[in-house]
Amino acid sequence: MKKLALAIAIATTPFMAGLAQAADGEPELYGRVNLGFQYVNEADLNGKLDGKTELRNNSSRIGVKGSQVINDAVTAIYQVELRINPDALGEGANEKNMQHRNSFIGFKGEFGTVKFGTHDTPLKLIQDKIDLFSTLDGDMKEALFANSENRGQNMLMYTSPSLSGFTVDVAHLSAEEEGVGNNDDDGISAAVSYKADKMYFGIAYDDNVKGQDISTLRASARINIAAVQLGAIYEQSENKVTNFATGDDKEDGWLVSAAYTLAPKVTLKAQYGQSDMVYKDGESVSVGADYQYAKNTRLMVFSTLNSGDKAGKDESASYNGVAVEYRF
Repeated sequence: MKKLALAIAIATTPFMAGLAQAADGEPELYGRVNLGFQYVNEADLNGKLDGKTELRNNSSRIGVKGSQVINDAVTAIYQVELRINPDALGEGANEKNMQHRNSFIGFKGEFGTVKFGTHDTPLKLIQDKIDLFSTLDGDMKEALFANSENRGQNMLMYTSPSLSGFTVDVAHLSAEEEGVGNNDDDGISAAVSYKADKMYFGIAYDDNVKGQDISTLRASARINIAAVQLGAIYEQSENKVTNFATGDDKEDGWLVSAAYTLAPKVTLKAQYGQSDMVYKDGESVSVGADYQYAKNTRLMVFSTLNSGDKAGKDESASYNGVAVEYRF
């Protein structure tokens, strides 16, 4: 018996040492699995599914993050986050799995936060959960905004400390294009936001982030009044390389959303937007409800109708379904 115990102790020593080393940096494993089952009729608008059911992965991910105190003034931070696609298997699955999301190393302190790596741009961040159907087919990037929902790579990003509720975010994205005579400019994304107990306001600008000679201006606002949340986003984008659906190089769009907490676990949601960026005369309308089963588990029901002018004809796409999300 003593020999068996000794053998187990010897065999597990490297494993236990690894755990001790990991605990020193306080790593945290986290993630989200969100899968939806929906009936889709979208062939007229974008040539995909026509009167079919679909099991859809809604931005599931897994990651590890942590921090290490260096001294009284500076703390090192890190995060590695990967996309996962639980409903994919076989051909094409690897292209949808293990893609980098927000992954970085950096430092934080009273001076603010500095990050190096891949991260959502400051302009994308001022969305501030105003898009109530984000990651679903009612997501504002699906039918409304063409150049703004970006996750930048080769990024150096600075976030200032909050000063009376105001925060400044600035990111530099290195183009890193190879070749003699390459004149691609680096990208810049900057935002100023104000956050209080029941309100949020933000304004941001991207230049050469989505691509060369593409710029975007976004303004957002959210306010909570008792059980009601109201939000709005306005966006203007200019593309000097490829014109928008209207044939013009500059277009704008907007979105409004509302959520009402009907009961402690039930939230009703509605959202509407218009834009000429993705489609000419593009529109998106969504309604739905969330049921919070537990702290980490949520059930969503939703109905979305996206529409716009395609090749001179008014076309539409509809999505009706249910999704379940679990966070850990």
